[in-house]
This record gives sequence, structure tokens and C-alpha cells, in this order.
Amino acid sequence: MKVIVLGLLVLLFILPAVSAIEDNQYFTIDPNETVKCVNINLPQDLGISSVNETKEAIIEAESNWLRISYNKVTINPGVINKNPLCFYPPSPDEGQHTFYRIKVYSSDLDLMHDVKGGFCVSSEEDVDSGIEADETTNICRMMGANSDIFDIQFKEDISFAKPGERLTKTIYVTSYANTSINLRLMTNLQTDFSSETISTSSDHPTAMKKFKVLLPEGDNNYTIKVIGEIEGCQAEFCRKEAETIIKVRENYTRSGFSASVIPRNINVKQTESADFRVLITNYDPEKEFRIGATSDPSIPVSPSNTSVTIGEGEEETIRFTSTIGSSEKGLYKIYFSIKTEDGERLLTAYLSVGEFLSDSIRDVNDINENADQNTRNEIENAFNEWKNSYDSSGYGDDVSDYEDFRDEIENAQGDKNGNTGGNTGGNTGGDTGGSSGYKPPPSSGGGFDWMLVIIPIIIVAVVVVFFIYKKSHVSEDDGYAEPYSGFQ
Repeated sequence: MKVIVLGLLVLLFILPAVSAIEDNQYFTIDPNETVKCVNINLPQDLGISSVNETKEAIIEAESNWLRISYNKVTINPGVINKNPLCFYPPSPDEGQHTFYRIKVYSSDLDLMHDVKGGFCVSSEEDVDSGIEADETTNICRMMGANSDIFDIQFKEDISFAKPGERLTKTIYVTSYANTSINLRLMTNLQTDFSSETISTSSDHPTAMKKFKVLLPEGDNNYTIKVIGEIEGCQAEFCRKEAETIIKVRENYTRSGFSASVIPRNINVKQTESADFRVLITNYDPEKEFRIGATSDPSIPVSPSNTSVTIGEGEEETIRFTSTIGSSEKGLYKIYFSIKTEDGERLLTAYLSVGEFLSDSIRDVNDINENADQNTRNEIENAFNEWKNSYDSSGYGDDVSDYEDFRDEIENAQGDKNGNTGGNTGGNTGGDTGGSSGYKPPPSSGGGFDWMLVIIPIIIVAVVVVFFIYKKSHVSEDDGYAEPYSGFQ
């Protein structure tokens, strides 16, 4: 019976999933995976941390890899509603890709949030963010061309204000490279900032820029976009952008708390420690916040658990350090959970090691499989020349050389159709490539997702079987370990 219980529990966790979803994020799916799910976490994906009473929300999604595109969900007080949205690649061929749009809205709350992103089938795990795409973009090539040399974001993706209010907004830029980044703002709102250049290094990786914005009268939603570009570089990997939405409401009173992690997606050249900041602003009377940090694959993150008391209207920054061993390359997901007595928020950050090199090796191997001998020789020479520069220079000092090498890659791939970057596979278009709009799979039959049935069935089965097992196996000393008690 124990085997049955454990087996059912395992089924709850074997489905590949992304813990939460942000705007302009792009993910890879391993060729051996037949499905990958992202969680729409409510109410936090609407920009709030909790609700005072039960509310309804709608999730609408568009992608040719979806089997369901509409879901009505209930949001209950004090509970995170995790709604898996599952994508099914049509085949395991590397290079398959799709673009998606997701809209989450609640008439009860008068709130709406849109996100867009994409998936690429690739054996090299990767997550990219801060780059723009649409239905015509080859997501795989775009991801190959973008290495997360820097991260740019606002303190909050969504914020609330009164008509006519003057707000202070904060932009965070993080990079472990020696580089200068030009920032410019795009908005119709009145601000005291338009452009500025900031510098980063491994010793001082995070910089911030504060500016003020004056909001008009009347209820409305306003968007501010910041664009960051590495000075002297025109390549795709040298440009990132971020948006913040300000929801102006005369009758809205902010409650709960907001939280964000800085940076969200960053690359380091080699194994070293990387710092993350969790920013929490409390809008309620003083309360205790418990913050936990874990990672996948597992690396040390310190502290793993901590707590802090924050007063009403106050902000607190909690710093975490992740340590990567000498042989640990690849992509790491850092998960943060922020809990109070009446709410919870989940945050995810991504840390990659040596992405410039891994992207380059992947693209060179792809070219070697498909190009003629002359092209293979040219790319090998270009790679060796850049690799010598990469090995002998500090992170960021070889940006111009890498830009030249990326030009060679694009020329070798023969990409003249407006898509950018290196290819992670051979199939780049057609019905499975995402370049011809949204098309439901032939077998979708109206778009019902078996995941929405099987997951509740598994949960019920676990509870029933475990109850029967406990009733039939009572002992004074059953050898049970102490139950997990949460954050200390």
C-alpha cells in the first residue's frame, strides 16, 4: 500500500512545469518531453497578492500547441490558485517552435493582464527574457541569438495609483559583465527622465535608476517601457526591454503586498556566486513575512529561510546568494516563496552559466550538420578566433568580437527572412513552426485538456488511498518522520 501511495504522489510532480509566467519569456522544451505546462498564479498574476472574498477570473490563451484556450477559475481569500496551461509540441524534432499570448482578466476585480512568449524544442535548456517576438518570429533562432548578458526590469510589473498622483518608479539593471548600458524611456506620461548610461561589473553587478512620473486625471491604464542597449553593440543580445503598467483608479485602495526578485534572468561567464534581491512592499498593517529559497538543479542558496517584519507602507530588501560549484554549468531555476498569515506570492529567477559559449557550440554543431564543407571551415575558423578572445578576456570585454561571430553564424544559416539569431534545430516554419498564426491541433476536438481531469483524479486518489491505509495500519510506533513544519 505504501508503494501505491508513493506512486500516486510521484505522479503529481512528474509533469514538467514552469512555476510562474512573465511577459516576454521564452522557454525550451526537451525533445523527450511531450508536454510542458506554465502556471497562471492567481491573484498575483493580476497584480495583487490576495482577495477579501471569492472572485472569478478568466484565462484566455492563443497558441497552435494548446489543446484548451479558455478557462474560468475561482479565486479564494488566502489561497494561490495555480492554473496549469499546457503546451504540446507536435513532434520531438528540434527547432519546432510556437508563439503564445495569454490574457488574464477579472470583471469582479476590474483587472486584466496580458503576457506573451514562446517555446522552442531543443536539447539545450534555456530561458530568455526581455526580448520582443510575434507570430512570425522563429523562436528557436531568436533564443540562440540572445544570451542574458544583462537583465533589466522595473521594481513592479503592475502598480496602482490615484488620478493626478506623482509616483517614483525604479529601474534595476544587473550584469556581471564589464559593460556600459544606455537606458532610454518610452512613454506618453510626464517624467523627469528620458535617457542615461550606467555601468556594471562583477564587483558591482546591480545598478538602479529612480525617476518620477506624473499621472493624468481619470481612470486608465498607462505603460512605461525602458530599453537597454550595450554601448557600441548592435547585436540582438545587446538589447533588452521591460515594461511596467500603472493602473490608475480613483476608488482603488491598495492592500496586501507586492514582491519582486532582482534579477529575474542573468548569465555569468563561469562558476561563481550570484546575488538576488527580493523586494517586498507591505500595504497592510505591520506583519511578518517568511521567505524561503530553493533551486533546481540544487545549488546552495543562502539564506534558505528567513523572516522579516515590515510596517505598513514600508519596503524591505532581502538578499540571497547562490553558489555554483566549479563543474556546474547550465541553467538554474531559483524559487522564492513569500508567505504571510493571509497570503503568498511565488517568484522565479533564472541563472545560467557560460551561455555565450553553449549557444555558440550549439549553433556551430547545427551548421556542421547542414552546411557545405567551405561553410563549415569558415565557421570553425570564426569560432576558434572568437573562442581565443573569449578565453583571454574578462566577461563583457569581448562583446564586439562576439557580435562579429554572431554575424558569421547568421550568414552561414542563410537567415534572410527577418528572423534573428542562431538556430537550435532544423524545422523553422510551417504549421508546426508558429509562423502561420494560431492553428488548433487536428485532434483537439474543441480543445479539451486531459490534464484538467487527470490531476484532480490523482489528488482524490491519493487522499482516499492514504485514508484507507491509515485506517487499516494503526501502530504505536510506525516509524513516521516528523512532518515538515514550513519556515522556521
